[in-house]
Amino acid sequence: MDFRLPTDPIVTASDASETGGGLVASVGVTEWGAKVAGGSIRGVEWEKIQDQGLLVTSALDGIGSLRVALDALKVPLAGYVAIESNPAARRVLESHFPCSLHFSGITQINKDKL
Repeated sequence: MDFRLPTDPIVTASDASETGGGLVASVGVTEWGAKVAGGSIRGVEWEKIQDQGLLVTSALDGIGSLRVALDALKVPLAGYVAIESNPAARRVLESHFPCSLHFSGITQINKDKL
């Protein structure tokens, strides 16, 4: 795979595990993403990720283990969207991560809300 090829305007990633799966799509890449795709940052210049942040959307978030892992790794976040239908798990999420956006179902989210 040649990571220096031009990118498609829609970036996708998927998980096709036997016990479940997920799919994500983006409408493009950031300036930072374009630099990464072009290979211009690998060992050439310092990665200024402290000025960047991820917008993370976690479906079937449970009690927030992804968020805990991201915090432990000190991943800079631009925002965190938790989708959890279980009311007990959602209460845990809301109490531990009150600044996150919380939804009880995937159908409640649209581009404008993000």
